[in-house]
Amino acid sequence: VSAGHRIRQGHCNRTMKGEVMTDRLVSVCIASIGRPSLLDTIKGIYACARPADMALEIVVVDDSLTGAALALLCCSDARKRVRVVTSASQNISVARNTGMAHARGDFIAFIDDDEVPDVNWLNNLVQLADSSGADAVQGTVIGIYPSDSPGWAVKLRPFDKSYGQAGAR
Repeated sequence: VSAGHRIRQGHCNRTMKGEVMTDRLVSVCIASIGRPSLLDTIKGIYACARPADMALEIVVVDDSLTGAALALLCCSDARKRVRVVTSASQNISVARNTGMAHARGDFIAFIDDDEVPDVNWLNNLVQLADSSGADAVQGTVIGIYPSDSPGWAVKLRPFDKSYGQAGAR
C-alpha cells in the first residue's frame, strides 16, 4: 500500500474529453499484482471528479511475475479503458517508476490496486498542486479489505490514508 500519492507537472497536451478540447491530461498509475480489487480501484478513479479542462488516462503496471493484472483485466470491460504495462519486478518502487515512464500526463498520480480514491481525490490533488506550485502532493485513499482480512485490520483500517491541511512550501 502506498504511503502517499505523488503528482507532478510536466509538458502540456491537448486532448479531447467528450466534445470539449482539454489542455491537460492526468495520468493515474496503478501498481498492481493482480488483486481482484484492481477493478474497484479503476471504477473509483473513473468516478473521481476532476477539473473540466483535464482528460484522464489510467496506466496499470502489472508487477506480478505471472501477468496476473493483465489476465484479470482481459476478462473485464475495464481493459478497454486502461493501458497495461509490465514491470514484473515485485517491487513497488520499480512499478511506480515504470508507470511514470509510460505516463503521458501533465500530472501523474499513483494509487495501488488495494485502494480506492475518495471521489474528490483527483480534483483535490490537481487543485492543490495548481494553487501551491508544489511538485508533489498527497491525498486521501481508502484501503480495500477483502472478506478474509484479519478482524483487527478491518476494525483499525491501517491502510486508509487521510491527510490534513496543505503544508507550507
